[in-house]
Amino acid sequence: YLYYLLLAILLIRFIIYPLIMVFKAPPTPTLNTNKLPQEKEELYKYGMLLACNSRHIANKKDRKNHTSALIHKLENGKDNHDQLKELITHEINHRMKLIDGTIREKAKSVLLITALSQNGKFDFLTSLIINVKLIHQIVDLSGFRPSYGQLYRLYFEVFLASFITDFSEDFLDEIDFSAILGSVSVPVILLKSAIDGSLSALMTMRIGYITKAYIRKGTRKITDVKQNREFRKEARHEAIKKSITTFPALAQEGLKQINGTSLKAVGGWVKNFFTGGVFTRKTT
Repeated sequence: YLYYLLLAILLIRFIIYPLIMVFKAPPTPTLNTNKLPQEKEELYKYGMLLACNSRHIANKKDRKNHTSALIHKLENGKDNHDQLKELITHEINHRMKLIDGTIREKAKSVLLITALSQNGKFDFLTSLIINVKLIHQIVDLSGFRPSYGQLYRLYFEVFLASFITDFSEDFLDEIDFSAILGSVSVPVILLKSAIDGSLSALMTMRIGYITKAYIRKGTRKITDVKQNREFRKEARHEAIKKSITTFPALAQEGLKQINGTSLKAVGGWVKNFFTGGVFTRKTT
């Protein structure tokens, strides 16, 4: 009974709670600095919407101060279109930068943990929890969520990535790398770890950048089936392109760390795995 109680607590804390918080978040406008409203009144309303959804600041007091300061600046510049645009552009760009950092951090955590664990079931759980939390953090950092339809597709991607992570462990065990490598002197277990971790990290980056793309494009309702399909295709293409260009540097950094792994480093990754990191920012 203790095992099932612990499992239930973990499920509630790391899966159910993040899901509830994501679905409770407000739907996103188009968080794209190239597609801001042209009219001053609409731009001001847009800025106020951003200010009132500053959940990227974890500390409530700091969040309140930041919201008040941003609202004050918007009030002072409400008659100046260029000033409003500059304020809003800075706010959006900062949130997008925080999101990029979080995606990289989570992908690196997945790479290191799955590469070292050598256990398919643990890899499945790790991938599932980190990717669910990644979507939660991106929603908090932006202040908004994708549409319900987009979220359903995202969480399907999360479960798919977890199953692939689990499957890849068994699949790699069936490959005779010694025959493939021949005389090349590379430890087989290290090679398997590198492939397993890299695949998991790439899937995490893809999920993160698709979530970001959905938020940037907004939750506008597209009734035309063809347009809706093109919208999703464009978001996924953008995510894949970003993942591929960002992944090599991250993989190189992560795999170098595996060689010099210490108990302290593993403890840090596990701590980050459970806490999800701190996503705060300066209010200046």
